[in-house]
Amino acid sequence: MKKRHLMGIACLVAASHVTAAGLKTVTFDELNPGESGYWNGEDLAGGFWSVQAWFGNTYTDWGDGWYSWAGFAYSRVNDPEDPSFQNQYAVISGTDISGTGTYAVVYDDAWDPNADTITLPKPSQVRGFYINNTTYAALAMRDGNWFAKKFGGASGNDPDWFKLEIAGRDAQGHLLGTVEHYLADFRSANSDDDYIQNEWEWVDLTPLGPRVKTLHFTLSSSDVGEWGMNTPAYFAMDHLAFVARTDWRRQTDFAVQDVDLDVVGPRNRLAVDVTVRNLGGKAGEAALYVVVQSPGRRQTIFKQKTGSLRPMGTRTFRIRCNALGAPNGGTHGVTVHVVPRHAREEIDLENNMATDALKW
Repeated sequence: MKKRHLMGIACLVAASHVTAAGLKTVTFDELNPGESGYWNGEDLAGGFWSVQAWFGNTYTDWGDGWYSWAGFAYSRVNDPEDPSFQNQYAVISGTDISGTGTYAVVYDDAWDPNADTITLPKPSQVRGFYINNTTYAALAMRDGNWFAKKFGGASGNDPDWFKLEIAGRDAQGHLLGTVEHYLADFRSANSDDDYIQNEWEWVDLTPLGPRVKTLHFTLSSSDVGEWGMNTPAYFAMDHLAFVARTDWRRQTDFAVQDVDLDVVGPRNRLAVDVTVRNLGGKAGEAALYVVVQSPGRRQTIFKQKTGSLRPMGTRTFRIRCNALGAPNGGTHGVTVHVVPRHAREEIDLENNMATDALKW
């Protein structure tokens, strides 16, 4: 049996779900940082609003041109090259998710730990957000600087790491749970697995549940000195998505969470294992469509009903598709769609999809 696993599954949860009623997405694009290219709280507003969510900020003017800030800033700076502190408002990929808009930059100040707090308008299920390193942090980890070490050390074998912990709290301030995301990780025994993140990646926050009122962020690193963490305590954020609990309870919202491609049986039949998750608070059925495009053949569509999925429930389904024949190195494209069962049979093939390819 030949098996292929679909990479980038975390992103699929964001990209392939059916748009839910009440789902709000903070893109920050309505925020204009002006000629400087960034806003850091200099106007002493204490934060900013975007899509009814409040992003906290503290700013202190120490006089003589000296200032400090913490929490959330927003930026359109495009500079993935300058490693200096003066470039603290740039994301390492250069631009936001869209390539043209605004993104948030977060500074997690150990002396002001509550500055980087997001307050939602109502208790909500937070679907997640896209995250990336800032240029300042990424290049400090890659090359080292006057304060921070080069990750991996001189030998390249130091087990360094840089991690974000996201905590969700309810309206009373009670902790609902935490989610971790590594922005850099050199802990593997295989150095080929070492990485410093330099592209936008999705962070799934649905494990925090549907009662989140505030989000709190804490950065930590293996590089710690006498005064605390040496790695620059920054990360970038875009496309925060959430749905109010009152809306969540009334909806089904399906996502393709995982896809495995198998070649099985004497005829080398393509089998697609699809893991579907109901992100909503209401049980319901979905229909799965697997679209297969094989070399020299017409596009074929295979359909299967999921059966009822409970709120936040997950199930895996195997869909047997066409026989591939003898291996010849051809590429077979596979697109998986998930839609509510009551949707029209003629689905929009541009939306709610996850894709992969298998060479056989």
